[in-house]
Amino acid sequence: NHKRKILFSILAGVAFSLVMLTKSNILLVLPFIAILFHVNKIRYKFFVIFCVSAGITLLPWTIRNYQKYDKFVLVGFAGPALFHANNPLTLKLEKETRQLKEVQWFTPECLEIGKLPTLEADKEYRRRALEFMLSNPSTVLTLMKMRFVHFWRLYPITRSTAQRIGALLTSGLFIPLALIGMFLSRGNWRKTFLIWTTIFSFNFMHLFFLCTLRYRTPLDPFFLIFAAYTLVKMHEVYNFKIKKLCSFT
Repeated sequence: NHKRKILFSILAGVAFSLVMLTKSNILLVLPFIAILFHVNKIRYKFFVIFCVSAGITLLPWTIRNYQKYDKFVLVGFAGPALFHANNPLTLKLEKETRQLKEVQWFTPECLEIGKLPTLEADKEYRRRALEFMLSNPSTVLTLMKMRFVHFWRLYPITRSTAQRIGALLTSGLFIPLALIGMFLSRGNWRKTFLIWTTIFSFNFMHLFFLCTLRYRTPLDPFFLIFAAYTLVKMHEVYNFKIKKLCSFT
């Protein structure tokens, strides 16, 4: 059992880093993994093993970044994405996108910054994005509201009726069931804690970055777990009522 825990901790760390190499915002989940170990009274040494194996998996790419940029860069650069999502033209572009208009996210200001060397450009993107956010809190709040709503849409903004119907017959069904399942499974929160923190961590991150429905797609397997839980509970209630009815006949 002890050896299995070590093995699973190593495999989990490797898997975490592989995901991080493709979706770096998974790093937001790391503190919740530590909390998961704590609330389930799992020895901290397994969390250390998890972190070490994750670090070793990331090491080749981080070394590559250091050799290329002569600076520590864990995975990649978030500056351009942060600026795309937070600049003077973002609100206009977000609205036009939702109106199905053709937009150009690479604004003149963005292209001008992009002419700088990579590290300098990333730093400037971050500086201007943060400057915009601090100077325009009401606009940022409006953008966050739009992105929150868009993240939880049950169908894409499209002119295609077939696409809307297709979405409503898939995510339009399992996401409401998943939300019900989250509520119904609250008594087992120690086991499900990491799943719903992953879901809402992604949601939180996309309040500050551009959000389209495809960014929610990696979460679908987690939604399906909770949706399945809801269906199981519905089936249990149905069987209970049938048995109760039979007992009176």
